[in-house]
Amino acid sequence: MWSLFMLALLVTLALLVVPGFLAAPILPVGSKTALLAAPPISLAIYVVMGLVCTHLHVDATPWNMAILPSGILALGLLIKSRSYKATSARNGDAGKGWLGFLGVLALYLIVGIAMGTFFFLRLLPSPDVAAQAYDVTAHYGSVRSMVESHVLDPFHSALYVLQDQAFDVMPSSGGFYPSVWHLACALVVMTTDATVGCAINAVNFTFAFMVFPMGMLLLLKTIAPDNTRAIVFGSIGCLSIFSFPWILFVWGPLFPNMAGFCLLPAGVALFVMATEAKQQPQHRMSYVMLFLLACVGIAILHPNVIFSLGLMAVPWLAHRMLEQRSYRSFAGTIPSPICTLAFLLLCCAAWFLAWRLPPL
Repeated sequence: MWSLFMLALLVTLALLVVPGFLAAPILPVGSKTALLAAPPISLAIYVVMGLVCTHLHVDATPWNMAILPSGILALGLLIKSRSYKATSARNGDAGKGWLGFLGVLALYLIVGIAMGTFFFLRLLPSPDVAAQAYDVTAHYGSVRSMVESHVLDPFHSALYVLQDQAFDVMPSSGGFYPSVWHLACALVVMTTDATVGCAINAVNFTFAFMVFPMGMLLLLKTIAPDNTRAIVFGSIGCLSIFSFPWILFVWGPLFPNMAGFCLLPAGVALFVMATEAKQQPQHRMSYVMLFLLACVGIAILHPNVIFSLGLMAVPWLAHRMLEQRSYRSFAGTIPSPICTLAFLLLCCAAWFLAWRLPPL
């Protein structure tokens, strides 16, 4: 059983990294950034492919959900190989610094896998064990429904209900639900023939102890590229806070929330890249497109993460506004501190308004 879990773990990592890694350089974006930011891009690709399969009335399978788009993206990357190499050379990304980068990435993954194995896997009696909590029934039902129906479309989500079940918590043919986490679990089950429980544990392990450290590495290399000490010790620090991701394994359990927040550092890093002052116009446009594509995957994984991303973007935007001495307007020249204060007050007003709005 544990050998099947290891296979599910490798398949999950490939599903989350390969399509996004092949898609990002086409924009073009540096290959190091493409590797670390690949998971949310991959999820956005699965959302699009799920919609296409549904509207074409085609069963969604790992072949047309993952392998087909990866093959098309690989072909497109080969066609653009010359321009891609030229862009990488201009960015200093073609063969430069890869040894050090891979060493730091290996450090983050080794620390993440070691901590996940010791504090998570070691405590499981079997790799397909399920948490005994109410939310798990809904998670299992959604994953099983996708596997049985071959409908991997978040806009047509449904629960798996037995014919003789007396109580149906979703008595409809399906509707929208942010179910990209369930989609990933379903793809793992279809690919490896693992149980739903085994696939869920493999997906959670990959998000928490591989994808999250990769995103933190991207964020630290973006905001503190010259602080080697912060980058190195970030491999331990990112998983040393009790509230995340550890508590979300047992509280709820809120697996989609946990997976979504594992993508938050990568989303913040892409936003910083898209808005930093020294970015060239053509590269800025590439990072903007990559950020928007990542937002699709993050939002349909769990919308709460987009709100958190917006909150984390506010101080960065304020910092960017203060970099200018003044701003011109119809009333004349306004000092940047006044503009920044007005922006922060506007954000606080919007936050207060959202807090006071009646529930939907």
